Amino acid sequence: MTKRLTVEAQGTYSYETVKNRPALSDSPSNIGNALIGIAPNFDQKWLAANYKDEAGRYNDWNGNKYRINPYWVINEMSNKSKRDRLMGQGRVYYSFLDCLQASFKAGLDSYTFRFTDFTPMYTPGFVDGLMKEMTNNVMQYNFEMMLRFQKRFNEFDVSAFAGGNVMRYEYESMIQTGQSQVIPDLQDITNYGSIETEHALVRKAVRSLFGQVSLGYKELVYIDATFRNDVSSTLSASNRSYFYPSVSGSLIFSNLFEHKDWLTFGKLRGSWAKVGGDTSPYQLQLEYGLKAYTNKGTSLGYIASGSVPNANLKPTSTYSFEVGLDVRFFDSRLGLDVTYYQQTTKDQILSLPLSQSTGYKRAVINAGEIANKGIEASLSFVPVRTKNFTWDASVNFAKNYNEVVKLHDEVKDFELASARWANASIYASEGQPYGVIVGKKLKRTEKGDVIFENGLPTFDDKVSVLGNGNYDFTLGFRNAFTYKNLSMSVLFDMKFGADIYSMSAMQSHVNGTSKETLEGRQEWYRSEQQRQSAGVPAGSWIATGGYVGKGVMAIKNDDGEMVYVPNNVCVDPAKYWQALQTTSPEPFIYDNSFVKLREISLSYTCPKKWFVHTPIESVTLSAYGRNLLLIYSNVDNIDPESSYNNGNGQGFEYGSLPSRRTFGFGINVKF
Repeated sequence: MTKRLTVEAQGTYSYETVKNRPALSDSPSNIGNALIGIAPNFDQKWLAANYKDEAGRYNDWNGNKYRINPYWVINEMSNKSKRDRLMGQGRVYYSFLDCLQASFKAGLDSYTFRFTDFTPMYTPGFVDGLMKEMTNNVMQYNFEMMLRFQKRFNEFDVSAFAGGNVMRYEYESMIQTGQSQVIPDLQDITNYGSIETEHALVRKAVRSLFGQVSLGYKELVYIDATFRNDVSSTLSASNRSYFYPSVSGSLIFSNLFEHKDWLTFGKLRGSWAKVGGDTSPYQLQLEYGLKAYTNKGTSLGYIASGSVPNANLKPTSTYSFEVGLDVRFFDSRLGLDVTYYQQTTKDQILSLPLSQSTGYKRAVINAGEIANKGIEASLSFVPVRTKNFTWDASVNFAKNYNEVVKLHDEVKDFELASARWANASIYASEGQPYGVIVGKKLKRTEKGDVIFENGLPTFDDKVSVLGNGNYDFTLGFRNAFTYKNLSMSVLFDMKFGADIYSMSAMQSHVNGTSKETLEGRQEWYRSEQQRQSAGVPAGSWIATGGYVGKGVMAIKNDDGEMVYVPNNVCVDPAKYWQALQTTSPEPFIYDNSFVKLREISLSYTCPKKWFVHTPIESVTLSAYGRNLLLIYSNVDNIDPESSYNNGNGQGFEYGSLPSRRTFGFGINVKF
């Protein structure tokens, strides 16, 4: 605007529409869940041709309302969503001096999300029909003022800034659920005999002061110090203001001495930081609601909170420390960046379980300490570089170890997620990594042999850690090729060491659709035919064939002592696998390591001479494909990145569908 006044603004609008998002885990409308229960000799075309009768009503094919015909789900049930999002900011700069500048920024992030879920009449479990309309309006805006100073004093570079920010957040949700559809096929929320409405309004505000001082000496040594103080509306009055600083430094050691072209750049760095955190609103006091009915015309109130609130909530504090090395050689054709870090989080805001005799399910408390430490490394190299062709490659490695150091004096295990079968859970347990898989183990001898009783496996009385849903380490390998105006990038993604409890595998064994369940099946059928021909009751018959579990059983020897001998008792294979389904997830916990071709992208930049005498500066055409190929996996029949739910169910899988492949193209025009 003037020599000292600058005004800038930017805005982004996006519109997204999605039709028929797939259901997850054990939802009756999860297609993957339904397919698990289909026998191999059952032709799916039968389901496609007969999923409804002539009147349009659902044809019950299996008597199970939890496994709906997938063609009914695809053709009759539906859901759709749309999201409108607007993000923008405006900023004003004013330079008092060449070294002193003030700025003011206003920013907005606002979106509306609408989701419609339609379940037609005659659907198992919802024979009268069901419809749900959900509208979420979210708005967050920030106002920020900052004063910045930057000047060089001889061999010293000095910069500093201080400022303040006000953030306000508002989330409003309206959910209408209609039951008992009146006019068939009319998909409108007003077309239902019973309509329930749920409304939620959440507001949050944070006021902040912050600043930083940076010192540099001879482009050799740099030191930075920061501070921030937040005041959050979600914490108690005595604790809502919290301060957290940081300090970091670096040494450009490649500037310390003369060196030839073999060393391009070298830097050592280190930092320490404390970061504070608040929580979601309305956990300080009880929440109240109104019943859907009245007493003599008077509304009835009730306590809507499922958790005991905490009027003295404190902020969460995270302390971190890291050191790193960044070196590049031979005109940056070879580079290595290595970081070691440690991080400890204390006073986490948790909702720990309570005995339901208290009238509440959980209590909100400050508790817990989780420690993380690990290493991240990136190796980059340029195998080929010519006038018209360049090949860039990089390998990224990351390994993290975490431990739940402490939860609470009275709570040593905290359930993050639970599985539908075998009493398996995901736990945060003291002394263990965060998110371990727990359940009952198969009972074994000191030599590790499974102990059988009457032909069936036995199990420990208590739950134990059976696996960990977190990966031991990850690798990424990217290759980028450039020939004149044409570029191509290929990315491989590798993750190793995590465990997964596959309930899909478990169900395939229980249903008899896994090839492993063939063992002993025909032998059991022959034994049953012999028993029936002999007219012997099942309880009096010693099976002549069936499934023989691999392990040992206890018997008395001639001296009356209990000894272990190989198990030789034949049982019905179905009963063997059902015993595991109800009691132990251990046989269905697998190593979830995988290698994927994550992405291939192509781009072409049009020659500038094509746009001479036009306002166009450049045009770039691009195309990409993502999640293209699963190259290696230890788990059969499922995608190793499958999700059980949208929460803390990492390490569980059930009825999952393969991850989507995504293809796209774009055009970028600059003027």
